[in-house]
Amino acid sequence: VPVLLRQLPSSPTVAVVAFLKGGLSATAPGDAGLENLVWTVASKQTEQFDKATMAQELTRLGAQLSHQIQAGSSAFALDAIAENKEESLAIFLDALAHPRFSDEELNLARERQLSTLANNFADPDSRIGSLAAKAHYGDHALALDPLGDETSLQSFGVDDLSRKHAEVLNRSRLFISIAGNIERASVESLLGPTLSGLEAGTPAPAVTAVVGADESTPLLEQRELPTVYIRGLFPAVDPESTDYPAHLLAHRILSQELWEEIRTKRNLAYAVSAGIQKAKPNSGFLYITTAEPNAALPVIRETVARLAEQPLTPEDVVNSAESLRTGMLMQMEDPLSMAQSLGSYEVSSGGWKRLEQIIAELPDVTPAQVQKAMRESVQHVDFAVLGDLSKVDKELLESM
Repeated sequence: VPVLLRQLPSSPTVAVVAFLKGGLSATAPGDAGLENLVWTVASKQTEQFDKATMAQELTRLGAQLSHQIQAGSSAFALDAIAENKEESLAIFLDALAHPRFSDEELNLARERQLSTLANNFADPDSRIGSLAAKAHYGDHALALDPLGDETSLQSFGVDDLSRKHAEVLNRSRLFISIAGNIERASVESLLGPTLSGLEAGTPAPAVTAVVGADESTPLLEQRELPTVYIRGLFPAVDPESTDYPAHLLAHRILSQELWEEIRTKRNLAYAVSAGIQKAKPNSGFLYITTAEPNAALPVIRETVARLAEQPLTPEDVVNSAESLRTGMLMQMEDPLSMAQSLGSYEVSSGGWKRLEQIIAELPDVTPAQVQKAMRESVQHVDFAVLGDLSKVDKELLESM
């Protein structure tokens, strides 16, 4: 099992993140929400620690377990105090490799997940994110909700948890990222016994292409809200591409320009932003919540066109690059964020060195490269709309 270790001798904490390749992209429609249940239950009880003991030990040690189902991988993480790393890691590894699945804990996890789904449906920002994924990805696995749906969740039993756990936890899929105050020898001695017992397993299936990515397919949902929520997704450059730093910076600049044009100058929106992800297949996004969508949407289109047609000054590009670079570095200030960032790039975005390469290359991006990136991007946008649909001209959604 490959392990990435970033030693931070002065850090008071240690973070360990187990990445399991596959994630949402490898999820069958009938299994939506199942892996999230697996790691929810795993973080509560194991073969060695019953629920009460595990909770008491984690509290005593000052350790926390967390998990997230991502596009190309799932992550099960430990955030621990350095002086308690041996005991904390023992619990983490037992939860990772030997969770105890019971009907009682499954039912509790299911009810919590159903409650979260209901809250997400009621929350406009969460709902518009789900609608945008469906509009852009269609029948692709990436359109699935990591939490599943009521039908799928009600169908799962303890045997399904065991089946999913055995499917995703193996040497072919596992990658571990560690950051903090810990020595290599300690890592090897603590992880070795557990990892050596894992099956070779089957690698995660290759991610399939998104069908219809070159067509705009708006998805609209009527709801009585004070403002209209709009989120659009579009195909974006691969993180491994040499053009990715320029595209990343171009969309950061686009986000800043949209805020200036729509929020500051015209006061047309409460919030507006843009950006690109680092997944495979990759996507970018536009987001706005506004009471005047028919006035705001043309400004988005005009701002994109202006950035594609008119180069910025070198000073503006350098300033934006330094701001973005600083933000990316600040996102890795603590060991858990660093382990998550480096590990995420390793499993899905060209390797952990790619992250440091991108950060290093940002100050060298030129105005011409930013202009080129905008000419190549924000095309075939799949918009999702939530709110008073009588306020939205559908032709505006189909014009980008």
